[in-house]
Amino acid sequence: MFVPGLLQVPAYTAALITGLGLRPPDATSLEAVVGARQQRQRLLTRPRPVRLHVLLDESAILRRVGTPGVMARQLEHL
Repeated sequence: MFVPGLLQVPAYTAALITGLGLRPPDATSLEAVVGARQQRQRLLTRPRPVRLHVLLDESAILRRVGTPGVMARQLEHL
């Protein structure tokens, strides 16, 4: 369980992708993958945002992804 992509801060996304050993396709940089996820998040902040209901398992918040600073930013964002 991890924080859903639409709710991730960029540092959390990067740490998750790197920590899991996932590699973007050769032509795509890690920054591009993180940027694409951030672009999708605009659905939540546009003038007529989509309605999003999230049930988040406690383990997703307790599981450390990246540094303590990354987790602090992620928790503030949530």
